[in-house]
Amino acid sequence: MRSLTMDEFWPISLTTSLRPSEPIYPTSSALHFRVYGTPMTQGSHRGRLIRTKTGRTFAAVVPANPRGLSIWRQALALAAGSALADSGLQPDLAAAAVSLRMDFCFHRPQSLAKRFTHMSRGKDVDKLARCLDAFTGILYRDDRQIIDLHVTKRYAGSSEPEGVSVNICWIA
Repeated sequence: MRSLTMDEFWPISLTTSLRPSEPIYPTSSALHFRVYGTPMTQGSHRGRLIRTKTGRTFAAVVPANPRGLSIWRQALALAAGSALADSGLQPDLAAAAVSLRMDFCFHRPQSLAKRFTHMSRGKDVDKLARCLDAFTGILYRDDRQIIDLHVTKRYAGSSEPEGVSVNICWIA
């Protein structure tokens, strides 16, 4: 039995990657903007037991969001709205499908060993991406319109500030 070469087994080149601004779909318009600040995660829900004055106990589900989440979401909404207004684009929010790319940058802790080149610790990517609701009504009518979502997190360069870089493409 003959062994396969890497090109025969995996026909796609592993060194080729899409640039964040490179759209996959034919687009009618695209927008890029950056929001500065420490990205916040939108947490999960937690169950709690609550005891009333009469002694009855019942379970309640409460969101477990960090402080500052509402400020971060307001900053995202404000940046998206001003970038859209400055660009002069008027996408059809109701009809357009959306391709969205988000690149989160964080400061590298000085105490972190140099062998850690990727940000595999810290905040969860899926919880970072939950901030998509901040763009509802500004970049799209509902987040169900997103058909392509690419989210990355990384350590910022030495002179790069923390924040998120957003590329959105409205698909024709």
